[in-house]
Amino acid sequence: ATLARVEWSITAGSDLAEINRNGVMMIKDNETGGIVTVQARAIDGSEVFGTMDITVAPYHPTGILSPKESQNVPDIQIVNSGLYINNVCNATDVTIVSPSGILVYRNKIVANTHIPLKRGPYIVKAGGNIKKILIN
Repeated sequence: ATLARVEWSITAGSDLAEINRNGVMMIKDNETGGIVTVQARAIDGSEVFGTMDITVAPYHPTGILSPKESQNVPDIQIVNSGLYINNVCNATDVTIVSPSGILVYRNKIVANTHIPLKRGPYIVKAGGNIKKILIN
């Protein structure tokens, strides 16, 4: 067996992501998201290569959304022994997990929705909004 040596590169979408020499891709701060094409090429003289298209979502490492993005992001509020998700404009995936990663709730909602929860901490993702909450 020979030692596989690979050269990693991004052939399309370099405005959305970068890739290091070990093939670890990191998403860049971006407004639009899109497709990133990653290529792995053998550098053993064989010229064997492969590509993969990866869909990248808009990403803001600060968590601050542009005014355009914030208009369509569901709002998560703690109310009456649970939470209320409002500003739902389109079908929105909602996932709620415990801090240990146990799935508590997963559903697609199409309207403002109240979700009853027991006391405790949760991580809630509604569309592009992610919050840590505590139900008292």
